[in-house]
Amino acid sequence: MKKCYSFIVFLCLNFLLMQAYAQDWSAGWASLGGNWTSDPAATLNAPGGLVVFARGTDNAIWHCWQNKKDGGWSGWESLGGNWTSAPAATLYRDGRLVVFARGTDGAIWHRWQVARNGNWSDGWESLGGNWTSSPVATLNAPGGLVVFARGTDNAIWHCWQERKDGDWSGWESLGGNWISAPATTLTEIGILKVWAQGTDGSIWYRSQITPNGNWMQNWLLSWNGNWTSGPAVSRRKTFGDIVFVRGTDNAIWHRWRDGTESLGGNWTGAPAATTYRDDRLVVFAKGTDGAMWHRWQLPPPPKPKPTPPPPPPPDPCRDGGGGTILTLVNCSSGNRYVYINSVYTHFLPPGYYVRISAKCNELVYVDAKDRISDAGNPIKYRLPLIGLCCKSPYLVTDCINY
Repeated sequence: MKKCYSFIVFLCLNFLLMQAYAQDWSAGWASLGGNWTSDPAATLNAPGGLVVFARGTDNAIWHCWQNKKDGGWSGWESLGGNWTSAPAATLYRDGRLVVFARGTDGAIWHRWQVARNGNWSDGWESLGGNWTSSPVATLNAPGGLVVFARGTDNAIWHCWQERKDGDWSGWESLGGNWISAPATTLTEIGILKVWAQGTDGSIWYRSQITPNGNWMQNWLLSWNGNWTSGPAVSRRKTFGDIVFVRGTDNAIWHRWRDGTESLGGNWTGAPAATTYRDDRLVVFAKGTDGAMWHRWQLPPPPKPKPTPPPPPPPDPCRDGGGGTILTLVNCSSGNRYVYINSVYTHFLPPGYYVRISAKCNELVYVDAKDRISDAGNPIKYRLPLIGLCCKSPYLVTDCINY
């Protein structure tokens, strides 16, 4: 019974997660224009907007960008070159973009911004090799970059920097037999993951065991299916790795944890995906018109404002105006009552009590007595006079023999 209950709770939680996840995408896809000859690449930029790259009809790499989160898009600008693949792009921790592409020589080349959100390096530099796919790149745990590509042996290979702007390593193989370009992410604790499409049409992945450490021995199945593109992967803090692919219906599909959903459309290649700093996904794909299109997760609805507390009761001092005026009044044989912290304390001879009334703004308040001690000793009374704060108050006392 307990296992059954736990399973039902698990299903309910997953259903709620799926509902929350599935309901926050924009109503449709929006075009960024252009006429492109490659799949897109996309990443965050320093101002908090996004930047998307693609190869043009001139074989150069072009890009357009936002200058802030959810901002308007710039026009397209060229980064030059003569490339045979889609680009890849990523961002150093200091906010500088780096873009990669495969040259006519089969090698991977890269170009980078020389300052945060600034100008680009004078030219492209080679990382060598002879590759049969587009590259993909991301940040690594030490703060350098790592780039992956498929080799002539159909295995996935990678090279990396050990620090920001550091020297590049040689290329090392991660094995396998793949039919697509790879995809990659970096977890919050610094573990790299790489994905690729297998000969069975499914998506597989391999991961580092520890941050910046060794890789697990084998590739594992990520998403069974018969997909018509390689994967794109982006990572959300709240849902982990989100995998995007093109289906046999030419729509873009995505998977998170145990949820799967179509994002629709009719696309001609593999998607690209990235996230804003507020953890919202944006996916890009090339349409049948050659233009670049994108769809995005909407900001969460504003949290309902908390119900304001009820207004405080009227403040006689504020609402009645003036300050509290109290007078020491003689009673009986020179004894007096005094006002201390809203409490009247009276000392009277035996056989007497005090009746106090107060007139405030033409209303008369009468306090009941509270006799505390007697038996021939001076009797002590406390008569609270609550909130009397008037423009012209006065007190009337009577000393009565009982």
